[in-house]
Amino acid sequence: MYRDDGIVKNLQKRVAHLEGVNQKIRSSLETVHSLQSFMGEINIEHDLATICKQGINRILQLIEFRVAGFFLFTEELIDLETKYVYPQILREEAEKEIELQIKKGTFAWAVQQNTPVIVPALKHGKDGEVLFHTISTDRKVLGMFLGQLATKRDRIYQETLDLLSIAMLNISLGLENAMLYQEVKAYSRVLEKQVEERTSQLRKAKEQAEASDRLKSEFLANMSHEIRTPMNSIIGFSDMLSETHLDKQQDEFLGSIRVSAHSLLGLIHDILDISKIEAGKLDVEKMGFDLKKIIQEVTSITNAKVIEKGLELKFYPDSRIDYELIGDPGRLRQVLVNLVGNAVKFTDKGKISIIYTVEDEGETHLQIQFVVEDEGIGIPEDKQDMIFFAFSQVDGSAIRRYGGTGLGLTISNQLVKLMGGERIFLKSSPGKGSTFFFSLNFPKGSRLDEKKEERPAFARPETGKFYKILLVEDNPLNIKLASKLLTRRGHTVVVAENGELAVERVKRGNFDVILMDVQMPVMDGLTATREIRKWEVGCQRATRVPIIAMTASAMKGDKERCFEAGMNGYITKPIKIKEVGRLIEEVICQSKGMD
Repeated sequence: MYRDDGIVKNLQKRVAHLEGVNQKIRSSLETVHSLQSFMGEINIEHDLATICKQGINRILQLIEFRVAGFFLFTEELIDLETKYVYPQILREEAEKEIELQIKKGTFAWAVQQNTPVIVPALKHGKDGEVLFHTISTDRKVLGMFLGQLATKRDRIYQETLDLLSIAMLNISLGLENAMLYQEVKAYSRVLEKQVEERTSQLRKAKEQAEASDRLKSEFLANMSHEIRTPMNSIIGFSDMLSETHLDKQQDEFLGSIRVSAHSLLGLIHDILDISKIEAGKLDVEKMGFDLKKIIQEVTSITNAKVIEKGLELKFYPDSRIDYELIGDPGRLRQVLVNLVGNAVKFTDKGKISIIYTVEDEGETHLQIQFVVEDEGIGIPEDKQDMIFFAFSQVDGSAIRRYGGTGLGLTISNQLVKLMGGERIFLKSSPGKGSTFFFSLNFPKGSRLDEKKEERPAFARPETGKFYKILLVEDNPLNIKLASKLLTRRGHTVVVAENGELAVERVKRGNFDVILMDVQMPVMDGLTATREIRKWEVGCQRATRVPIIAMTASAMKGDKERCFEAGMNGYITKPIKIKEVGRLIEEVICQSKGMD
């Protein structure tokens, strides 16, 4: 059989070529599959050097390099940083090659190609060749890959170079993701540090504000105590003096002293109230009260000045209010007394009216509007807002003519808000008088029975009984005043000048009641009370001696601290002997289990 050897050889070559192509296709498919898994791996990696190391491992599966490395731009894009070189022992050689290529300008040219670029090596002479490939995404150029070929250029297929570009794109995306992650992480650290610093600043500011608030409270408490202590003597001795025989001029002088003393006491109360409001430490109570009685008390308090100025004071009740109201009668009285007091102050002739009407009624509540009208000097419209600011009046001449600190309306407005109202509103015109009004919502209490008048617990009358009283007080004038007031009512008074002496007196003798000052040298009243209660428990006394705090400490929390120490009653200086007498009766009856 005839056989053409030339044809056979050609067929064999063709078969070998096809097998080579087939092998190359299979290898390319495997590489593509490998690149897909590689992309998943580097997307979760955040370390740049690790990504570069993994990238070179993949690239070496495509092309054999004698040395290969990744070089990334610094943040300023003016320098290159060697991120990873394989093998590590040839790091300096790779860096030198990059340096030479940069000086020649090849590097800059290769950066702009964004495709594999093969050029002669400069460090190893004409025989060596290096491959450059930019590391970039569609957003930025990150750096350059350099590899010194370990094989001839003509043995590298174009398909292999295409796969290399795909691998480089994957590596570039992985590097960009890692860089973004590091930027976010670095920014997060900066933010965390800023937040930490800001938190520290706020904490320090809060501590400073709290310290300042404590100092302010301590200052106000001390000033209140120091002013109330002599005021107790001034008012007390003035009251005692008024019960003696005085001529007309002496009585007039004494009246001026008493008015001035009570004005100063009112100023102290206003300053304490405004400081409590500013610090958010003023509380309102919830208790049942008869609104008509509150209005009667307001008219009683302000009536003397009304008569003195020849004015007419009337109040107009709403007959529909036949329930007790649940709220703070003391604060409501304070607001109304202030509004009526201002009306009296700024009215020279005419009428002042107190009006309260039901605005809305439900099954469980009453909304009541309170109105105080006067026919006084009035207030210009452009000055009406400022009168609700602390220490403000319409003008300086008003202060000189009418007096006052400008605190009353500020406090009253804040009290209305604390009691659930919106604010105090004003309608006024110069020369035509003023109308102040506000609304409050009250829960209903029990229905009022006009025929039945229940005496409140604090109004227990004095029984005329005489008691042995231990007076614990360090101020000589207050000792003299309290002793005289009590002995004039038939009581026996024993004095202890500090808490330590009080404890000794209690252990040696029996007393019906103790009047205890709080701030004293040697031992304060709270400590003394605790020592007395401790001694009573130790000796198993059947009853405890009642202790009443009689103190110039009138800040928020003072009353609670007294009761926590074991006291039974609390009254602030300046004292009123009738209130002291009723409180003595009350605590003694309570200690004996009497109604």
